[in-house]
Amino acid sequence: MPERERRRLTDAAIAKLRPGAREYTVWDSDAPRLGVRVRPTGGKSYVLLCRAAGGSKRISLGPVEIMNVADARGECLARRARPEPEREAGAIAPLLREFVEGEWTEAHFGRYRPATKTGYRSLLTGRILPSFGSKPVDRIAPLQVRKWFDKYSRTAPINANRALELFRQIMNFAIARGYIDTNPTHGIVRNRRQPLSRFLSREEIAGCTSFSTPSMEKATGSRRTSSGSCCSPDAAGARWSACAGLRSRTTCWCSPKARPGPGRSR
Repeated sequence: MPERERRRLTDAAIAKLRPGAREYTVWDSDAPRLGVRVRPTGGKSYVLLCRAAGGSKRISLGPVEIMNVADARGECLARRARPEPEREAGAIAPLLREFVEGEWTEAHFGRYRPATKTGYRSLLTGRILPSFGSKPVDRIAPLQVRKWFDKYSRTAPINANRALELFRQIMNFAIARGYIDTNPTHGIVRNRRQPLSRFLSREEIAGCTSFSTPSMEKATGSRRTSSGSCCSPDAAGARWSACAGLRSRTTCWCSPKARPGPGRSR
């Protein structure tokens, strides 16, 4: 896909963008210098092309999962209307906590949607500030960020991606303020999303499911038998081999091993 492709971005159009062998950016025809960057890993984020001394630079506005097109355009227009102030010579870089609670919050936080604010607060107070809040923004090293991201990724890879994108946005703002020259999150690759499991067919649900609800019974014609062995009306004597081929996480109570013994509950 051409690097300079330009089209009117919509949430539906962004969802259809597919990763390629190399990273590429699709630019918005409505908001100049706003684009969506698509990485080979499948990660998508909004980027803003800003003028810098002697050229231009890209600033990440955040992943598409936590910001829609309207919010990204609003952020783009706000940045164009408010030039970043020049940093005074010899100015001391603030602690990350002070920078986030002061300059960054004042410039950005008020324009986010309530749901985005809630998610950002959780990531800031629970993950980013406890690890880096007491450090000056110009003393946060890439290796420290990488170790932090890898540790977080072992337990919550998707939330780690969101925290990384927020951290990247904050540090890009620190660059714009003149406190740092390079972003310490640069080069860290987001975690790949796990492929979604397939949906069970109506026949599989009717013959091999671990629970039954009124809506499911109405849709499939299944019900739990008086023996409690299975939801299917004709599966009380079903063989476990009939269900063994299913590759789902759903437990089938046709299985002798799955039936609760004395003192056990389902």
